Amino acid sequence: MKHAEYLFSIDMEFENNLNDNIIDAELMNTFESNGFPLSEKDSITTREKNSLYDSWWIKKANSPEYIIWEINDELKVYKSGYIEYQFTKIGEHYYEINIAVT
Repeated sequence: MKHAEYLFSIDMEFENNLNDNIIDAELMNTFESNGFPLSEKDSITTREKNSLYDSWWIKKANSPEYIIWEINDELKVYKSGYIEYQFTKIGEHYYEINIAVT
């Protein structure tokens, strides 16, 4: 199951660079100052327009992706990942035995 965890917000001034798929030094500094460094190998892979929000995906090598959603004139950064649910059946019922975030 896909999930997203809110991390921090960034200034709307980054919207044009996100639209142009540009990760500049200022965006890298903003992520780093919030404890989530970016590198030159990272890239903005897609920009999706849907019925609720504009969104951008920052693809990272060997780590979770970041999703940036424009919500109420704010750019909110989320960490993307998966939750793996494992269940066991005892009798007629299923019981959750483990949750792993990857």
